[in-house]
Amino acid sequence: MVRRTGWICLFAEILLLMGAVALRCLPQCLQKGSLPLALGLLLGGALAMATRTRYALLIYLSLGVAFLAGTLFAMPLPTDAVEEVRLWAGAPSLFQTYPEIVRTLAFVFAIPYPFARFGYHAPDRAQ
Repeated sequence: MVRRTGWICLFAEILLLMGAVALRCLPQCLQKGSLPLALGLLLGGALAMATRTRYALLIYLSLGVAFLAGTLFAMPLPTDAVEEVRLWAGAPSLFQTYPEIVRTLAFVFAIPYPFARFGYHAPDRAQ
């Protein structure tokens, strides 16, 4: 199941980049999507760490890292990449904001794999 989750998330990220190639905004999407991808991986890893440890300090520390990753993602980035997208005649205006769509979905698709791979998904151990 973990391997399937990883493949699905990777396939979704590739589909996002294929859309960027079709809209001719790949450099802008890579620029806007790389940091959120790393933050999503950090968030998934921090949440996995919270499930793996039994020490309260490490649980709170990992939850703090997860909160920091989510907060950094929520901060607005410069929107200069919107002017760089070159659309075809009659294209929907939604595609003008494709780098922002990539930014959001790169973050969302990066969270599940580290959590599924490194998290502890079983009942608590008896003490």
